[in-house]
Amino acid sequence: MALCECGCGQEVKPLRRFISGHNYPMRNPETALKHNLAITKGPEHREAYRRQWYKENRTIKLAQSKQLKLNYKIQVLTHYGNGKCICLWCGYDQLAALTLDHINNDGYKESRSGHELYRWLMKQNYPAGYQTLCMNCQYLKREQYAASKVI
Repeated sequence: MALCECGCGQEVKPLRRFISGHNYPMRNPETALKHNLAITKGPEHREAYRRQWYKENRTIKLAQSKQLKLNYKIQVLTHYGNGKCICLWCGYDQLAALTLDHINNDGYKESRSGHELYRWLMKQNYPAGYQTLCMNCQYLKREQYAASKVI
């Protein structure tokens, strides 16, 4: 048997066709060997493998995460925009300026924001009480609400 490349002195088990925890063969033998070592050698090696994998794939994972969050935003704003990703008050359609508005002005009760709120709304099957507004209309609504409270 061969010794581990990291210098810990442990023997390396022979590479299995199917890696434990997976029901498919690893396509890249080098990746499979690293993964096999991480699984068979214990938590400290798994953590080292995870860190090394993230270093090698960081830009890809960040791009995937950004795209996933953008997809959440589009899905939620489209739902609360009555099937279109537009402001319900003025019809503005630039995604960067669209926001989710609490219809009853009770957003202060919400502990989530951004993609966490979008994901929660999707999991809750889009509860009522929200609408899609652009930043300008959101500001106007806030000003109208504040003016109505002052007497």
